Amino acid sequence: FFVENQWFTAKGACLNSGYPFSLDSRWLAQLSTIQRIINSNSELVLKLNSGQQALLQILFKISSMDLVVNDHLHILINAALYDYDPADIPGEDNFIQVAILRDTLFTVGDAALQCALTEDLYWRFPGASEGDISLLRHCASTDDVIVYVMIKHGFHDCLYDAGAYEIKEFKDLMRLSDLLGTELWEENGGWILPGGANEYNCRCSKSMKGSQPKYIGLVGGRLLCAEREKVSKKITEDLKFSMKSIIGSLTL
Repeated sequence: FFVENQWFTAKGACLNSGYPFSLDSRWLAQLSTIQRIINSNSELVLKLNSGQQALLQILFKISSMDLVVNDHLHILINAALYDYDPADIPGEDNFIQVAILRDTLFTVGDAALQCALTEDLYWRFPGASEGDISLLRHCASTDDVIVYVMIKHGFHDCLYDAGAYEIKEFKDLMRLSDLLGTELWEENGGWILPGGANEYNCRCSKSMKGSQPKYIGLVGGRLLCAEREKVSKKITEDLKFSMKSIIGSLTL
């Protein structure tokens, strides 16, 4: 990305142990600024730290007592979870810096998600063509799917603004979609593909045979209740942004 009229040049990859922040003075300076801004509000710190603990417990399935997070990851996750628009906070211009960092985390998270999906699909379907992989990746990364998975696993509860109206609106759509998916499953004796349970089982590993899909309210990258239409961006835009920001923080 572009910073201070210069192209950003990474100091290393983040494939195995995260980004080498210690080698990048500009990144360190930015993270220090973000930490100072967040720490200026004690109530904010408590809420973000609580959300961070909940997020890591969801991801790693261990108690908060066993969680060890380095300073850089701590700052990045807190920034990702702070889903308030700076324009909504009178007199808090400093928080624009947090929003700028979230933009960066979103960009990193979006790219990381595409790479992870491509790798998973490549190994899952070794005989698939490039076009098949592209189609499957698109269906697995639509805004509707990202927000569905986010809420299904409880990531939304970790956000600073966990009571946002968009979450309630999407939850209502999810409930309806899951109900429709369950009805279709029961009607067809299996998943909603031509061929019913036999077709579904052929597409899954042996350990999954006979089980109900985890995301039964989704089909073709859309919610079942939406009848192939996208959910309004007014509902999904901010939630998708937050989810990809979280992914970006974990990637770095």
